[in-house]
Amino acid sequence: MSDGLPSPAPRNVALRAPPGILVWAALWTVYIVWGSTYLALRVLVETIPPLISNGGRFVLAGTLLLGAMALRRRAVRITRAEALSCLLVGSLMMGAVATVATAEQDVPSNLAALLVACVPLWVLLLRRLGGERIAPQLGLAVALGFAGVAVLLQPGGQTGGAPLASLLLVVCSTPAWATGSYLSQRIPLPRHPLVSVGWQMLLGGTVVGLAGVVAGEPWRSTSAPSPPTRSSPGSTSR
Repeated sequence: MSDGLPSPAPRNVALRAPPGILVWAALWTVYIVWGSTYLALRVLVETIPPLISNGGRFVLAGTLLLGAMALRRRAVRITRAEALSCLLVGSLMMGAVATVATAEQDVPSNLAALLVACVPLWVLLLRRLGGERIAPQLGLAVALGFAGVAVLLQPGGQTGGAPLASLLLVVCSTPAWATGSYLSQRIPLPRHPLVSVGWQMLLGGTVVGLAGVVAGEPWRSTSAPSPPTRSSPGSTSR
């Protein structure tokens, strides 16, 4: 094809599933890399403002990814409609990450990761609101998931002493994250997934960085590390 994408497989050719070991390797990579992100964010916000730092890293990552695609002769130019879609999805998803980073100034990283894990529950709710039929088992999972979040946030729950406002900030980031994921399957985005992700990070990161400027983060002092968060016996500050 002219844009460098591989041609679709003929219909009479059966596509083989990847070996089980590759599936498990992919899952464990997601578990470890994705899970460690929240610890990295917790360390980051101890000394660097959350919006500027996350906006900057997304802009850098998006620029490098698009540059790599261009070097591989992939078409990285997109239409206006695709640019607007990347801006919307990127702002929702990168903004959600930046919101979690902001909350992690007070919320332990393990608790933040647990609360963010309810994103799939919001996706199911959006699918139902969009007219899709949801199996009863999935509906039960949604109810149990939100009940678990309610238990965590109730007075005396396992909140690590974090302020309720910061915990709710993490919870409020999840609908934005889920909406971005939901819309990414329903609005015009670049055909190549890596080009699409690159533009989402670049545009979404720019929005997050500008939000940090508006919030006055560049003029806040970051010359000294913030004091370590006090933790209760038997728990960690991160």
